[in-house]
Amino acid sequence: MTDPWTILLSKSHQSKFFHNQANRTSIQSAPSDWSHV
Repeated sequence: MTDPWTILLSKSHQSKFFHNQANRTSIQSAPSDWSHV
């Protein structure tokens, strides 16, 4: 049986990872979006 805290930590780590990935892609796409304005 896995420890609930371990599950919570792994989930928070995954959400942080996905959040960082989303930020990175949005930062990369930002200049092209600004050029359209």
